[in-house]
Amino acid sequence: FVEYGVTAARAALADAGVPVGVSLAPLLPGLNDELLPQALQAAWEAGARWAWTGLARLTPPVAAVFEERLRERVPLRAEGAIQRLRAAKEGGEAHRLTMQVFNLWTRRLGYGPPPPWPTPSPFRRPARGAPLGLFGAG
Repeated sequence: FVEYGVTAARAALADAGVPVGVSLAPLLPGLNDELLPQALQAAWEAGARWAWTGLARLTPPVAAVFEERLRERVPLRAEGAIQRLRAAKEGGEAHRLTMQVFNLWTRRLGYGPPPPWPTPSPFRRPARGAPLGLFGAG
């Protein structure tokens, strides 16, 4: 998981009272699943209060390119990661273990479910041709 300045943005939103969650996806068992605890901790410290994740879903053509690149970039870890991803895709042990780690750390840190969406929705369609703004500033 690579963060491109999102920690500061997440913290600013949380400080402003905006409910913040984090998506740690796509998970690649054998490659980035070991970073779950650190990523969840960093997100919690930046104000995230709910988290979700999902495994990488690779279609056959994409999988072929992914596997080729993986073998080029991390040759010593590639085969194990490919096997774990295939096993996880089938709902196997790799998926179960990865989700156990995710669930353990979200419970340990105090993550909860996302808050309910406001009713009625605060979304308002802007007038035709009106400039779009952020947080109501047009």
